Amino acid sequence: SPDRVAIVCKLSKDLAGKAHAGELVGAAAKAMNGGGGGNPHFAQGAGRDATLIAQGLAAAEEAATAQLRRP
Repeated sequence: SPDRVAIVCKLSKDLAGKAHAGELVGAAAKAMNGGGGGNPHFAQGAGRDATLIAQGLAAAEEAATAQLRRP
């Protein structure tokens, strides 16, 4: 569907030890009324509302910041 937004995240092995690609994709997709997930290294999903791209990116950034700040 043209209103859908594909989301893909691939993390290097060193970053996958600190962040989780599936959680990042899940946060972005949820903010765009979609779904997705995966493993720590690679994940994919889709948002169902392309008008919410800014919110999806903000959600992914917030999730990444929180994950990278964990001890």
